[in-house]
Amino acid sequence: MQRISPSLLVVLWIAILIVAGPALAQSPVGHRSAVHIPDASTEGTWDGTWFHISRDHRVALWARTQDGKLELRLQYFRIGRAEQFETDWATTASYDVDGAPGTFSLTVTEASDDQLEAKWDWRLQFADSGRFETADITIYRTGDGRQLVFLFEDFKRELHRGQDVQTASTRKTWTFRKASKRLILWDELPF
Repeated sequence: MQRISPSLLVVLWIAILIVAGPALAQSPVGHRSAVHIPDASTEGTWDGTWFHISRDHRVALWARTQDGKLELRLQYFRIGRAEQFETDWATTASYDVDGAPGTFSLTVTEASDDQLEAKWDWRLQFADSGRFETADITIYRTGDGRQLVFLFEDFKRELHRGQDVQTASTRKTWTFRKASKRLILWDELPF
């Protein structure tokens, strides 16, 4: 087999970028602000243990039906920083990061067999800075019912540093996978 010289490879890559570059630049896949929103599904059930993994954090979500009402519990772990908490079955938590108080709540405002509407409110306050997040969230199963979507509508983050406030708003999604129909431990999840 004949080898291609490194200089010929460079020329080929430049030619590919010249021809395909404009199409790639306009592609929604290459556009970082594009949010893929999976279709909802009526497959599967809420009850069980779900998990979400990103490069920044790990999240577990436990769902159970008690007396005909769906209850959620969430555990969050941020990679690279000592920030973590676990909520109660009302999906609220108070926690501490380096002596600073944090609070989190995920309040379900509407629930059906296949979709939840919720309010996200997360606050962390240091002496001279803070982070505040709010959003309306639609939560639903997708695919074969073993995937779960958190669709953050109008997600808003405020970063406070002294008198300076930076605000960012976006729309984003988190996708969870179902680990088990049972409620399993954090340590049993495939993180």
